[in-house]
Amino acid sequence: MNTFTKISPQNLNAIFSNLTASDKQIFWIQSCDGSRQLYLSESFEKILGASVETLFHNTKNWWDSIHTGDKQRISKQIAARYASNGALENVFVTRVRTKTKGTIYIKDNNFWICNKQGNPLAMAGIANVIQHDEFVRELNLFNAPNTAKKESSTNSFMNKLEMILDAELKLQQQAFINATNEQTYCITLYNNRIEFTEREAECLYYLLKGYSAKHIARFMEISYRTVEDHTNTIKTKTGFATKFQIVASIQDRETIQAWRFGGNLLMK
Repeated sequence: MNTFTKISPQNLNAIFSNLTASDKQIFWIQSCDGSRQLYLSESFEKILGASVETLFHNTKNWWDSIHTGDKQRISKQIAARYASNGALENVFVTRVRTKTKGTIYIKDNNFWICNKQGNPLAMAGIANVIQHDEFVRELNLFNAPNTAKKESSTNSFMNKLEMILDAELKLQQQAFINATNEQTYCITLYNNRIEFTEREAECLYYLLKGYSAKHIARFMEISYRTVEDHTNTIKTKTGFATKFQIVASIQDRETIQAWRFGGNLLMK
């Protein structure tokens, strides 16, 4: 999986929410093979009257709304786009059946999002509601594709998109660097090296000091249930059945005393 598709849906929503706030446009991103919906602007529901979740569940659900008379042409365009592996960009125009507005006309400028080497990372598109006369005009352009020009608005949008993605991917890379530079939390138990996450290690630190789950929850600012979950994970990793066995059996106290959490040495 490429770096772009590792960006979480929550982060994608944060990235594109301001950029795609128009009620008259639908912005979407899919994986290169079209099998996964990575992003879909909220305007999809307002324009088409269908739930965003339908496409996240199955990216092919949109096909049912395409007018029967347009499906063969659109199918050929989609096949050519995927076969190009990042080289071909399309302008789709189609009639779409909606639940609330009857049949509307959609023009979708779709394009590949590529890395600096030109390799495709994802497929994206900007869909606009258009009038019947523009629909007819675009069909004529489809019959003479060499005369079609990529719209300046799409160029402008892509420039903004590339800047935002570059910034986001740099943050992702920095987060990875920070994670690999973090202090490791591990102990040696019966000649076995056991590693813990930072929160598990912090929980173990307090357990060895004799604090109850209630106090640990307060110190760590988490719920009692979360403390119990961390404790159960510690039991599984150490092979002990009870907190008493953990406290009584772990001898690597000097290592644990030197652990720092969030950059600070705990002195409670």
